[in-house]
Amino acid sequence: MADVPPSPPRAAKATGTAWRDETDPEKENASGGRPNVGRERERGFLARYCRWSHDRPCLVFTTVFLTVILMFAAVALGKLASFNTDAGDKEWIILNDPVTETADAAETALGLAARTADAAGSGVGLLRAKQSEGGSLLFHFESSVVGRSVFNEQTLLLMKEIDTIVMSVPGYTEVCQLAYDDNDVSTGCVPRVSPVLYFFPTIDAVTGNVTNDGNGEMVTDIDAVVRSFSANKRAFGYFLDSEFDDSSDGVNLFNKVTRVKYPMGAPRAGFVAADDEENKQRSEIGELWLDFVEQALFKRFAMKAEFLSTPYMGLVNEQNTDVRFYAGYLRSKDSQRIIGLDLSWAGASVLAVWAYMAFHTGSMFVASLGMFEILASFPVSIFLYRILLRVAYLGNIQILSIFVVLGVGADDVFVFFDAFKQSAYEPIEVSGTTLGRVTYTARRASGAIFVTSLTTAIAFAATAMSKVMPIAAFGALSATMIIVLFGLNVLFFPPALVFYERWVRTAELRKANGENRAWVFMTLCCGCGAGSKKQKISYGVSSGVVTSASDNDKVNGKATDADAPHGVQTFVQVQLNDDEADEPSIPRLSRQSKMESQMDPAKLRPIEWFYRNPFFRVVCHPVVKWFLVVVFTVLLVTGFYMASQLETPAEQEAWYPPQHLMQ
Repeated sequence: MADVPPSPPRAAKATGTAWRDETDPEKENASGGRPNVGRERERGFLARYCRWSHDRPCLVFTTVFLTVILMFAAVALGKLASFNTDAGDKEWIILNDPVTETADAAETALGLAARTADAAGSGVGLLRAKQSEGGSLLFHFESSVVGRSVFNEQTLLLMKEIDTIVMSVPGYTEVCQLAYDDNDVSTGCVPRVSPVLYFFPTIDAVTGNVTNDGNGEMVTDIDAVVRSFSANKRAFGYFLDSEFDDSSDGVNLFNKVTRVKYPMGAPRAGFVAADDEENKQRSEIGELWLDFVEQALFKRFAMKAEFLSTPYMGLVNEQNTDVRFYAGYLRSKDSQRIIGLDLSWAGASVLAVWAYMAFHTGSMFVASLGMFEILASFPVSIFLYRILLRVAYLGNIQILSIFVVLGVGADDVFVFFDAFKQSAYEPIEVSGTTLGRVTYTARRASGAIFVTSLTTAIAFAATAMSKVMPIAAFGALSATMIIVLFGLNVLFFPPALVFYERWVRTAELRKANGENRAWVFMTLCCGCGAGSKKQKISYGVSSGVVTSASDNDKVNGKATDADAPHGVQTFVQVQLNDDEADEPSIPRLSRQSKMESQMDPAKLRPIEWFYRNPFFRVVCHPVVKWFLVVVFTVLLVTGFYMASQLETPAEQEAWYPPQHLMQ
């Protein structure tokens, strides 16, 4: 049996730490005469929580984890994370603005009048007698050649081809706006609003009667038709642009832009008015007809989605003519597609942040835990946002909160884990045990994170006071996510650091001791097992030679610093005792050993050395200190001045880039 070095003298009481090494004889347990090591009640919730995390890491970690999962389940089952994606531009309107109030009052009055007229006598409006704004299909044709009119032979043939494709899609008569006679009897679909009808009329070979239906041959005199449009702008002004000049003496009257409309009908069967659940009516039209038209147009113009893009990203140009088509339903559908692609970028961001956290911490376990905290903050915040704050609105812009917490959450992980690493350089009162290190880390890191989280949350809370609903909702949700992220960090990291120290760093040592891997996990995490003998790793000062209580427990030639003070050579003594205490023993070192365990600047990493030494000395210099105060005061005043110069946009917001087909 190898000789075990004698234990050093007992350490004096340590103050200002999470534990106190009470080994005085009068404070020994009455039952077994064992010293009551580290059992004095810690002050404050954080110290007690670290003790619980140290004693029962599995229980504490699982409790917090299951609480998060329950909130996630409530959000999923209650559909609390349903985004309002069909509100259009109305959600960006300032509600308490006088102009908005007047417009809302007028719209309400007109809607009420329309409902009253439609429901006169029967209580039900005429089926599909009104135009569905969100379901109607629009085309926009624009000449891309300077000085060339859109009404030329090549462009008109292109317009005719597109018209044929659209009208050949089955289901048009099931969704079109209907025309009614004086007896409220339907006479069929309202004619589509298209110049094609007039450039391709049907001429009766016998009578010579002209029917503007778009099913005949192209007229020989294009200018004559354009002049007829100009002569009756009240009826045909829809086909002419604002710069059209009918006084031109040129061969072709110049008109750069023209439009086409395929009006869809509302209210549909089962609805009482055109604005009754308008989104549902629009969706019915889309599913019955617009989806198939979209696919036919994609095929005709070879429109395909590029990597992380939509088929609409890119203008269609044929015959020197830019072609755009639009429908409220198709735009909403494409918005959902874009949101999905944006979330793909969020997934790439998550992967990149996780990879960097793993690189920086050197542990996939810590990186994975940190990423779980970041992602878990979203459903937990949604739960509090909807249930506690009672906010019903959840818009597209709030998805950006994910990117906010990715950056803030990664910083929190770095602060926590770096503090834990640095705790190994602290005096033995801190670095002597896992409990001391975890408590030191939690106190130091939570204080730093609290300050940054509080200021960030206040900034977003200030944004929540905006009169624009999406901006205010984004601020409210982001502030909630920052607070939740702080709480998850404080709750998850203490037991996780115990896992890391006991399991990740010590697993190989225990395995080398001949123990089963599953048994190692159970005893390290839970400290329990049927009929198990409590196991302890105790430390003392020696020459670095590892010794053990018996030959069977020897770890040949390996020393460990898994739970030992940094900078002190250790021996490992693995004991199996039936009556061992629940907590590991606290190192008891002589005064000389404690002096040797003081922080060694040479062991600091370069960036830590920089901030602890030259940087600290420079910023504490009186001249530099006041210079920095003046500089940041000037920056603050400048920021206030520039903020006071901000103005509301003078032009309408462009929701898509210029090359998007629906912009």
